[in-house]
Amino acid sequence: ILGTALIEVLLLFKGPLLSLFGEVYEHRIGWDLYGILLLSQWFNLALGMPGVLLNATGNERFALYTFTVCILLQALLAAWLIPVLGVVGMAGIYCFIILFWNVVLGVIAKRKTGVRSSFFI
Repeated sequence: ILGTALIEVLLLFKGPLLSLFGEVYEHRIGWDLYGILLLSQWFNLALGMPGVLLNATGNERFALYTFTVCILLQALLAAWLIPVLGVVGMAGIYCFIILFWNVVLGVIAKRKTGVRSSFFI
């Protein structure tokens, strides 16, 4: 709940926050990019820390395999979408990869340890 409230504050004060880094950032970073990146972090927050759970319980190889697949998938998607969509495409890829690895690692963590890393998985 606290994380969701913080993200809402970041959405409300987008302009003043980005203007701290200069006028260029305030005008060049649109709501789509900013919103996608905040959504990515909300997924990360909401789905817990299954990677840490796997690493702490001696199942780090499953986290390694999942992260390796995610890196390869991200590189392939980036080569395909960045020329078409630009930086917004990369933000979308980032959001998808964060959601993908948290869901996959959450399922693996539940099967291997019996512990749920979030309310959703």
